[in-house]
Amino acid sequence: MTSRRTPQQKKQLSYEKDRRNTYGERGAHSRHAIRDNKDNAERSRRHHENQLLQAVVATVDEEGLVSIENAVKSSPAHKKRFHKIPDTPLRVVIARKISGRVRVGMNIRKKAR
Repeated sequence: MTSRRTPQQKKQLSYEKDRRNTYGERGAHSRHAIRDNKDNAERSRRHHENQLLQAVVATVDEEGLVSIENAVKSSPAHKKRFHKIPDTPLRVVIARKISGRVRVGMNIRKKAR
């Protein structure tokens, strides 16, 4: 059996589990940007590989082939991938908001006193 949570425990759990988008875009824009960024990364990787393959076709000697293989393996385009950034936990977002309010002099607790 699970024990019941107090309201304070529920609030702490909510602060840990709930997340907010702090990337700077609206929700729908973020969803579209994820797809676009994945497409752009894949497109640049294919472009880079095509350039290397064209160099291979132009190169007939073995030394050139070995250098092209090494270039493909150490290609920065191959290592560059798109990674999503997770949303920020609610407790971090609230802490930032409060610290920003204190910084500009909008400390609510001081005014209440």
